[in-house]
Amino acid sequence: MLEHASAVRRIALAFMAMLAATSAFATDYYADSAGGNWITNTTWHVGSPGGSNPTPGTYPGTVTGDNVFIQLSSGVSVNSGIPQPVVLAHSCACTLNVQTGGTLKVTGSSTVLAGATLAISGGTITNDNTLSFAAASFFNWTGGLLNGGGTTFLAFGTPNSAKMNLTSGTNIVSNQFLNVDGE
Repeated sequence: MLEHASAVRRIALAFMAMLAATSAFATDYYADSAGGNWITNTTWHVGSPGGSNPTPGTYPGTVTGDNVFIQLSSGVSVNSGIPQPVVLAHSCACTLNVQTGGTLKVTGSSTVLAGATLAISGGTITNDNTLSFAAASFFNWTGGLLNGGGTTFLAFGTPNSAKMNLTSGTNIVSNQFLNVDGE
C-alpha cells in the first residue's frame, strides 16, 4: 500500500511540474505606443509598457497563452498567421486590424474595452473561448472569417452599446456563437 501511495505522489508531482513548466513560458506583451505589425518585435514590450523589446522573431503568439495588452498604441495590424492562441486585452482608442492573410487565435477571456476597435478586414479570428466587446467598443468587419468553438459577446442595451459594423466584403461566421447581450 505504501508503494502505491508513493507512486501516486510521484505522478501527481510530475503532473504539477508539467503544468508549471507550460505556463511559465507564456509572456505578458504590451504594445508600443507607436503600434505596428504584430510580428515585428519592436511593436511589443515584455512584462510592462516600458519593458524591453522581445528578441527578433519573438512576438505574442509564439507560445500558447501569451497575454496581449494593447493600451497606449497607435494600432496593431495582423497580416500573417500567428501560430498560437493569445489572451487579448485591448483597451486603447486604436484599432487592432486582422487583415487579408492574417490569422489571430484568441483564447481565455479576451476583451475589447470601451473606445477600442477590433477589425477584421479579410483575415481570420479564431475564438475558442470568450471574446467580449464591452459597452462603447467597436467591431468593424469588412470581410473575413470569425470561427472557433467559442462565444463572441457584444454588450447591448446601454446608451453606449458595443457597435458592430458589417460592411462590404464576405463576412463568414463558422462554428461560432454570436451573443448580443444574452440574445
